[in-house]
Amino acid sequence: MQKSKSLRILLLLRYLYTNTDMEHKAVTAQLLEYLASQGIMIDRHTLASDLMLLEQNDFGVEKDTGEGAANQYFIENRQYSLPELKLLLDAIATAKFISPRKSEELVRKISGFTSTHYAEKLVRHLYTTPYTKYDIAQIYYIIDRVMDAIMRIKK
Repeated sequence: MQKSKSLRILLLLRYLYTNTDMEHKAVTAQLLEYLASQGIMIDRHTLASDLMLLEQNDFGVEKDTGEGAANQYFIENRQYSLPELKLLLDAIATAKFISPRKSEELVRKISGFTSTHYAEKLVRHLYTTPYTKYDIAQIYYIIDRVMDAIMRIKK
């Protein structure tokens, strides 16, 4: 079955977003291999055209021609920088009112805003210091009710 160009570009963008960053770049051969594993067979020229489309339309895709023979591609600009993600994760880790289970869930979600390589660093950084956590399952609903009450009083 012939895959559409839109799907091909979306898969390519997802691969780059998940697996690349400034320190971990993907060469053309890796990208072609990934697309082939997804059932999409294209040549280098088509791939170059797709990547150029992503570069030119502000998806954060960058091309590093470097000194090597192969072009390398990666996502440079993301919604959140690595220091911003560390700040968010530290806030979650130290918030006593967020249960350990909810903390793990939030850490997993926030780590998805960067490459898998940086996500590993973020999580490793987080679990080096134990924090006291309270396991209050209903805390989020309680906070929501308190905020609703405050808003009603202000009206």
